[in-house]
Amino acid sequence: MHSGSWDGPDDESGGSVLDHFDQASPPLPDGTDTDEPTVPVVLTVSVANPAGTISATATISGWLQHVELEPEVVSMTEFDLARDIVETATLASMKGQASQRDLIEGMLIYQGLDQHAARDYMDQYIDLPTADQAEAAAAEARTRYLHGDY
Repeated sequence: MHSGSWDGPDDESGGSVLDHFDQASPPLPDGTDTDEPTVPVVLTVSVANPAGTISATATISGWLQHVELEPEVVSMTEFDLARDIVETATLASMKGQASQRDLIEGMLIYQGLDQHAARDYMDQYIDLPTADQAEAAAAEARTRYLHGDY
């Protein structure tokens, strides 16, 4: 699977943005240190189809940024190619939005909410998929592909 500009929810470990907080910020340009943790900003997430012939990159807002096709797609029918592009782009969008959710949830926790309250707030007021939902959708797509239903 391709990875975006940050190996977060798209990596094989299934980690979240919370797993990637630095314990201390790097020194400032003037040589002083800060005690505040830093949060990596996830800008894009890339996803490849199970065959590795189509990849899609989306921003954390879910907007599709680009689609890349390998030469092997020329042997596919137009219908199959279109279906696979849409499926891969949908997964990239969902994973991007899950990264956005993790980032917002992490910021709420950083601002003082406990993890349970932050998750409840996200579930109630912000309509973004979780990393688990995005991974479940990717696993379902892989299963359909392996069974020939893709």
